Amino acid sequence: MINKKFLAAIEKQHAAYERAYRKLVEDANRSLHLAKRAIFAFHRGDRNVGESLLGEAEKLLGAVGNQFKQEPALEFEGAYRAALEEFVEARLFGQFLSKKSLGAVPSFQAIDPEVYLGGLADLTGELVRYGVGRATVYDIKEVHRAKETLDQVMTFLVGLDLTGYLRTKYDQAKNSARRMEEIVYQMSVSACLNRDYDPFD
Repeated sequence: MINKKFLAAIEKQHAAYERAYRKLVEDANRSLHLAKRAIFAFHRGDRNVGESLLGEAEKLLGAVGNQFKQEPALEFEGAYRAALEEFVEARLFGQFLSKKSLGAVPSFQAIDPEVYLGGLADLTGELVRYGVGRATVYDIKEVHRAKETLDQVMTFLVGLDLTGYLRTKYDQAKNSARRMEEIVYQMSVSACLNRDYDPFD
């Protein structure tokens, strides 16, 4: 004999979770895409466009967060955490471009540390891309500012003794740090070869 009433309740709960899960994945994927577009806009110098895209992403993430009251387990779904991590990365890059100190992400004060650290580690890749862009126009001051910020991030991360997923992120960040050092070195060599160019002028 089976308890049909109990199993019917389980079926109902499962169906509700599946509906919420599909909605979460849809909104999270849209948010992740918007955050990526925001980063690209920032690199193009379209700050207003980037901020607008992040505003849309933030609304979607907020809507996803509202589902956690009914389905708490959704907070730990990979799609949501990936989208939130991308959002953190984009917000931190925006803070860097605004010459603000890297810190809290507005509207997400109680963000999961692993998600925040993942976004912070990924930021190093955007700092390298930014450094490359500024190096092409010999903007040595901005290249050095990007390198200084990247170095500060690495100093922070190395003190955490990261493992698992975050260790992989840290190793990727180390590669970004090496690439940034190469950029600065190549600019120095270029300056020496072109004596008419003063990189500190």
